[in-house]
Amino acid sequence: MLSGVAAFGAMTVVPAAAAVAASPCQQAPSPGVPIPPLAPRDPLISQLGLDQAWTQATGAGVVVGVVDTGVDPSSPKLAGAVAAGRSYHVVDTSAVYASAAGGQIDCDGHGTQVAGIIAGRTAAGDDRVSGIAPAATVYPVAIQSEIAQAPSALIAAAIKDAADHASVVNLSFAQSTDSPDIRHAIEYAEHKNVVVVASAANETGQTASGPSYPAAYPGVLAVSSIGGAVTGNWIDLAAPGTSLTTVTRGGKGYVTVSGTSFATAIVSGVAALVRQRFPDLTAPQVIARLEATALPPGDGSRDDAEGYGVVDPFAALTALSTPAAGGASAPAGRVPVPALHGARHHGSNHTVLGVTAALGALAVLVALGTLSVRAGRRRGWYPGYRPPAAVDERVAEPQPAELG
Repeated sequence: MLSGVAAFGAMTVVPAAAAVAASPCQQAPSPGVPIPPLAPRDPLISQLGLDQAWTQATGAGVVVGVVDTGVDPSSPKLAGAVAAGRSYHVVDTSAVYASAAGGQIDCDGHGTQVAGIIAGRTAAGDDRVSGIAPAATVYPVAIQSEIAQAPSALIAAAIKDAADHASVVNLSFAQSTDSPDIRHAIEYAEHKNVVVVASAANETGQTASGPSYPAAYPGVLAVSSIGGAVTGNWIDLAAPGTSLTTVTRGGKGYVTVSGTSFATAIVSGVAALVRQRFPDLTAPQVIARLEATALPPGDGSRDDAEGYGVVDPFAALTALSTPAAGGASAPAGRVPVPALHGARHHGSNHTVLGVTAALGALAVLVALGTLSVRAGRRRGWYPGYRPPAAVDERVAEPQPAELG
């Protein structure tokens, strides 16, 4: 099988300036807010030990397919990061759907936010906002229809398209029903040696209420947000998913987002790092490495809230071998990271260090407004998805070396 790097490393990326012509979107994007020049670094860098992880891999040469609402590449953080992609929409014929070249239109914003977390650039040393794999390429597959009513055949075609162009595919959506079309599309991706990462639904405080698809399909890496998603024995990993800072459509400023959609984007970014570092690993081996090196929850065993634990980028990149998930083999190194686990751990008395608290220690989140949301359009296919409630402006505090 071809590795992700060998198969997709030569993809042409369309410059951002060429992508922002006349927009078909009915509403103009609501701008985010700039982050002050002296604002702190993106909290995820320290939370996940990314400084150390980036000494091993940055995602260069790896393509991540994002099946979502499209990706607007106009943010400086996505300049040069987004391939042309493809767009799918519903048609009123027996064909059910049609597609066209170009996935760089995002009339919702969700796909752009996901892409920023996966591959936001840190060019010129600007790490106030950063993607997990800042040298990876995003291949956007835009679903331009009312997603809640989109036929399964359309979604399946979009997944197959992503699998044809990427070695990691991010699916930040969840459905409660098993669709044969989508299941077969997942099998198609796995046959092509693609790592498929999908999100669990956001139903905080609930016990297992049935699996979420496509996350629950065999071979898919199912991701939960720490302390904020449904539980079940089909969950594989967890990642931070609260108060994350990312780009917004329109290219101006940043927003704060929460939900398993964005925890999933983090894991997809880490998968891209592993695919670069170990180009000969198969997709199942990449998944096994991520599971085996995760920071385990509670008493160290797998649980239904976080699966094998919180994804650990540096450990995944430095393990001496790829043990079976839950195996006894220890990684070669592990960067000390905060205990980010939620509170649902077999009666554990661990101190809960939520991501919001960690953000608060580094920065002050100021609510400056609410992004406009079209009635009836907000994420029908993301059960429990919490849309960006406020733009983000972190207060800049002078560093000691900068004081006169």
